[in-house]
Amino acid sequence: LHSPDGKTAIRISVRDSLQYSVLYHGQTLLQPATVNVTLSDSGQGRWKVAGTKKTTVSQLLHPVVRQKFAAIPDHYEQLQINFKNHSALQWRAYNNGIAWRWLINAKGSYQVLNEEAGFALHTKDSAWYPVEESFFSHNERLYKHLAVEDIREKKSLASLPALFKTGGINLLITETALHDYAGMWLQGNGSSTLQAVFPHYPAAKKLTSDRDEHVESREHFIAKKEGPAQLPWRIVMIAPEDKDLLVNELPYQLAAPSTGDFSWVKPGKAIWDWWNYNNIYHVDFRAGINTATYKYYIDFAAKYGLEYVVLDEGWSDTRNLLQSVPDVDMEELSRYAAGKKVGIILWTTWLALDQQLDAAMDLFAKWHIKGVKVDFMQRD
Repeated sequence: LHSPDGKTAIRISVRDSLQYSVLYHGQTLLQPATVNVTLSDSGQGRWKVAGTKKTTVSQLLHPVVRQKFAAIPDHYEQLQINFKNHSALQWRAYNNGIAWRWLINAKGSYQVLNEEAGFALHTKDSAWYPVEESFFSHNERLYKHLAVEDIREKKSLASLPALFKTGGINLLITETALHDYAGMWLQGNGSSTLQAVFPHYPAAKKLTSDRDEHVESREHFIAKKEGPAQLPWRIVMIAPEDKDLLVNELPYQLAAPSTGDFSWVKPGKAIWDWWNYNNIYHVDFRAGINTATYKYYIDFAAKYGLEYVVLDEGWSDTRNLLQSVPDVDMEELSRYAAGKKVGIILWTTWLALDQQLDAAMDLFAKWHIKGVKVDFMQRD
């Protein structure tokens, strides 16, 4: 399968296992590596091809809420390989990357026991690799600059995205269309091939703080499914120059299209108190998480045409969204912001919101809150 400009080629081999490799201008970017999926209701063994179909697509996407562009060219070549075990593997080649996903045509309930995705790099390739300690992560890791040969160990777990450079070409590995499924992570496997790993479905969980829920034990499967399913897209962005990564929209292009009416979403610029840690100067009040400071922010937003003010952690009891702290008068701030035509966005932990969703939404609506910032989920 070739990209529309002919520069990128995906070679797919179907024998006892399924393997792929990626070339760019004839240069091997990714060496042969295995992809696979194992379901609870299907026997495994040799893959038998039932048929293939190639498709060319050239369209213009218009995001409901602007991404990096108001309109995104979406041009690709697609190859779908249908197998006799009621699954299919869909490949796409773009001018700026490649992607694949599994399509499952099953009836009733079943489990995805495992998915395999290898990325066969070269030993001396460079990596910018967000090393993780475990699957429990807030995804704010420092990117370590390593050689691929230095991340062979299985303890070298990383979240996505992860960036590599081979022969002067950037390769960024990520995913999209992640629904009801475990997130993909990367791990060394003793060679220059990095292997996708997936946190298995939680069997037992334990709350350990006002925001942390640890998985105490896991099931033997990745995900539970019912009927036909589309698994997430695995993406490898290809960028000859660093700047090309900044304008790569493949995660958006491959994501599931929006459904429903999103006319109520009003994008805008926001003041975020966390950036300046509520430090403001030359005022006649003590700066901090209090009504006077947030009024100052609202005045600033109104003066400079900024649409929102974010009240980050501290405005409420972190376990109770219905209780603001004594120094913050939400009724007064609501009235004041409305008079200045500035919207308020409130921070919450996922846990408090999950436990108080209906009551919190009713109260936030009363306060004319325009949005919520949900934080610290720590799991995918």
